[in-house]
Amino acid sequence: LVNGVANNSVGNSDEAIESLEIGLDFLIDDPTMEKDYFEQLSAAYFAKGNNKKAEAFAKRAAEIKLPN
Repeated sequence: LVNGVANNSVGNSDEAIESLEIGLDFLIDDPTMEKDYFEQLSAAYFAKGNNKKAEAFAKRAAEIKLPN
C-alpha cells in the first residue's frame, strides 16, 4: 500500500497500479486496508484518465463497511 501511495503522490500511476493490484492479492480480512487500496487504485486510474476504472474502484471502496 505504501509503495502505491508513494507512486501516486509523485505521478507514477502505472507503477502505483501495478503495486496496488499485487497488494490486493495479499489482503486477508482487513476492510480498512482494502478500502485504502481501492481508493488509491481509483486515484491512479483517474490520474491516467481512465475514469471508468477509477469510478469502479471508488464505488468498491464506498461499499466497504468498516468496523466501529
